[in-house]
Amino acid sequence: MVAKEGLLGQEMCHFFEAKGISFVGSTHQEADILSRDALTSFFDQEEPTHIVNCAAYVNVDEAEGKGKELAYALNGRGAKNLTLLAKEKGARLIHIGTDYVFDGKKEEDYTETDLTNPINVYGKSKLEGEIEVLRYSKGLSLRTASIYGPWKKGLISGILEGLKTKEEMGHIVDQISAPTYTKDIAEAVFAIRDQAGIFHFANKGYISRYGLLMHLWKLAKELGREVICQKIRPVTQKEANRPAIRPERSVLATHKIEPFLSHPIRTWEEALREYVETLC
Repeated sequence: MVAKEGLLGQEMCHFFEAKGISFVGSTHQEADILSRDALTSFFDQEEPTHIVNCAAYVNVDEAEGKGKELAYALNGRGAKNLTLLAKEKGARLIHIGTDYVFDGKKEEDYTETDLTNPINVYGKSKLEGEIEVLRYSKGLSLRTASIYGPWKKGLISGILEGLKTKEEMGHIVDQISAPTYTKDIAEAVFAIRDQAGIFHFANKGYISRYGLLMHLWKLAKELGREVICQKIRPVTQKEANRPAIRPERSVLATHKIEPFLSHPIRTWEEALREYVETLC
């Protein structure tokens, strides 16, 4: 059972279908995580052995204002509802977490045992849900970062669109993480589907948002994509003046999950090239 409307949810459904694995993809209307009755009804009908919670409120800036209540509802209370249901039915629950549960002040990569300290509403609401999931003996939180993929517009597609429509672009120089391909996350979810606790997964390496823009600018040109952008400039978080502060360095250590995977984790550069090539 997996929420199928979002960026990762659609990828998970595509992955299961390609693998020939029996699954049920649910929409918000079919399985509203804010309604215990709706969840119970859907679960009783489908009887899944595993639940993959890809549902989330992900508008980081909007969560600081008008979206705050909904962020806590979906990311916190929704995760709690799924946990209670999974526990009642004995199903395994795989919850998709985030690097934003950390404050970004650590100079080294974050491990699963590091203390959390979210600095924005999105991170706080996601941590609230994660705590509920981890109360369950069959609950698992897979934290990941900077997700992109082919099934919905996001970080990478937004940059590529800007490169072909704007003569000048800027991006954040003091926000560092590992851009992570949904295709690789889906494989990781499947690999640890019967585990519990906290795991980290992200493509190897790290880059600032500004560095990512520079990399995509060069890659798009190399692959023959339309690029009219002529100037790229670094922007600090302070200069950007966004409603939500982001962690400055939220790179996730992946040592714990690696023994469960069938092959080494790709670098973010390798995964990103494959993704961009599929668009060309």
